Amino acid sequence: MDMTVLRRFWRSSTVLQAAGPFHSTGSAAGGTAGAPVQAAVIEETKPEAKRPPAREKQHYVCREACEDDLQAIALLFRRHNYGLQSAELLRWKYFGNPAGRAKIFVAENTAGEIVALRVHMPRLFTSRETGVFMVRQAVDWFVAEADRGTGVYSQLREFSRARRDYPTIGFPNEISRRITKTYPGDTRTYFPIEEWWFPVRLDQLFLTNRKTAIAPAAGILSKLYTFIWLGRRAKELRMNPIHRFERDFGLNPSFIHGVRSAEFLNWRFIDNPVRRYSAYGFFRGNENTGYCVYDIDESLAKIYDMVLTYRPRACLRLLIDHLRGKGISEVVFKSVGFRMRRYGFIRIGSPGDFDTLNTPQGDWLVSFADKD
Repeated sequence: MDMTVLRRFWRSSTVLQAAGPFHSTGSAAGGTAGAPVQAAVIEETKPEAKRPPAREKQHYVCREACEDDLQAIALLFRRHNYGLQSAELLRWKYFGNPAGRAKIFVAENTAGEIVALRVHMPRLFTSRETGVFMVRQAVDWFVAEADRGTGVYSQLREFSRARRDYPTIGFPNEISRRITKTYPGDTRTYFPIEEWWFPVRLDQLFLTNRKTAIAPAAGILSKLYTFIWLGRRAKELRMNPIHRFERDFGLNPSFIHGVRSAEFLNWRFIDNPVRRYSAYGFFRGNENTGYCVYDIDESLAKIYDMVLTYRPRACLRLLIDHLRGKGISEVVFKSVGFRMRRYGFIRIGSPGDFDTLNTPQGDWLVSFADKD
C-alpha cells in the first residue's frame, strides 16, 4: 500500500483497530523498508462536561433595616442596575407612604455587606363590611448575583415570614407565582388581572402600519363606536388637570378597595419622582366628582387609576374625546373587579394575577394605584 494512502487513512480514522499487518513497498520515516507497520489502537476520549462550581455555604445575618441602610441598599441596586438607585428615591418609596413605613428585611454577609432584601410596603384598604385595614405588599425581593444559589434567599424568606403578623397582597411575576403558590403553610387567593382595551383613533393605528387607504374610514368607525357605547357629550361636565388632590375619593363600598385619601393620591401620583403621570378631574360645576390618572406611551394611553362617582359613561366620553385630541390611538386599563365591558371596553387578556394572604374575604376592586 502506498504510504500516502496510509497517512490519509491514519489521519482520517478516529479509532484504528489492528486487523492484520500493513506492508509497505517503500521506506517510511523512522521505519525499515518492507517491515510490517502495525496499526495503532487510538481510543477517543471526550472531554468531561464542565460543571459549574458548587457554591460554598455562606453565613448570613438577617435583620430588619432602617433609614440608615438606604445608602447600602442603593449601592446594591446600582451594582446590578435594578430598581431605584439613590437613597433619596428609596426614602420616598419606603418611608414617605402616608399609610406607614415599609418593613425592610435584609441579609448581610460576613463582611457586613447587604446582599439580599425583601420589602413589605403598606397599603390601606376598606369596605362597608371590613372598615379600614392595612395590608402589605411584598416588593423588591432581590439577591446579589454573587450570592444566588447559596441559600440566602430561603433564609431571608423564613426570617421575614416569621415576623409577618399582617395580611399581604401581591402582584407576582411568573417565578414568584410558582414559589408562592406551592409554599407550605400559605393559602393564597388569586384574582386574575384583566386588561381592558378601548379604540380611540383607529385611523392612527392604520396610519402607523402604512394602511393609509382605510385610515379615514377607520377614524369614522372609532368615533361611531364611542358614540354607541358612551353617548353624547354631557354639557354639565368638564375635565380639568389636577395639580394637587384636595379631597378624598372612594369606590363602591360593597367591594374591598384601596383608600384614596388626598394625601395618598398626591404621594402616589403627583409627587412621584420616578414617573410623570397625567391626572385629570371630572367636574360638575365646581364639584370634583371623580378623576383619571394615566400615562402615555407613544400613541397608547395606560390608565393607572380611575374613580367615576357621577355619570361614569358621560365621564368616559369626556376622557376618550380628551385622549383623541392628544392623538392617542388606544387606551388600556389593567384592573381587578372593574366591569368595563358595559362601557364598550374589550377584554384582551390577563397579564397576571393579584393575590391575597390572610386578608378579609370579599370581592375586590384593584387598580395599579394599589401596586408599588
